[in-house]
Amino acid sequence: MLRLAGRFGHRAAPEFERAAEACIASGVAGVVIDLTAVDYLSSPGLRAIVALASRLQERRGQVIVRGAKDAVRVTLGLADFTRSKQRRRW
Repeated sequence: MLRLAGRFGHRAAPEFERAAEACIASGVAGVVIDLTAVDYLSSPGLRAIVALASRLQERRGQVIVRGAKDAVRVTLGLADFTRSKQRRRW
């Protein structure tokens, strides 16, 4: 599980990408991203989530996003992430 907190944008995205890469390298089939403590999601953070989801889908895995607050859900919706094959638990 990847737990994020605060603002998830250009400063936090590289650290998330490193953690996501480590998950992929370890061979996991799925990743749960807990956004309960995230107050703001900008495009770099969104790109990082979508990139992880795409990489896992290539391996027939999935990303489960949970705990997203309303403002974060809106941002996820802009990338159509809320309608994709990935699972959401708000």
